[in-house]
Amino acid sequence: MVQKVLMEKDEHKKMVISLFNKVWDLMENPDRTEDENLEMIHVVHTSRYHWGIAGQPVNLSRGEWQISRVYTVLNRAEPALFHLKEIWKFVFLTKLGTLIWHSPMKLWPAPIK
Repeated sequence: MVQKVLMEKDEHKKMVISLFNKVWDLMENPDRTEDENLEMIHVVHTSRYHWGIAGQPVNLSRGEWQISRVYTVLNRAEPALFHLKEIWKFVFLTKLGTLIWHSPMKLWPAPIK
């Protein structure tokens, strides 16, 4: 079965940058409403989905970290731990551990500029 391409990779990348940054904006708002909390959950999962299409293992790992962070901010331990464990799949199943843990760059990025 041939999959139909709905968006090109560069479109996914543009989308994910916007979504990734939107999550940071929501997380940094100390006065979030319940609706904004739910929006943050939806946006962070959508961001990770697009990283899965347009990103490299380091992006997937960061996407999982951001999901875990959102759930931590929302005091939801079970999904936070689930997504934290997902990060380790990328670290142990790829060379990502070497790339991240021995890199002088920041491990987890702030919003993308």
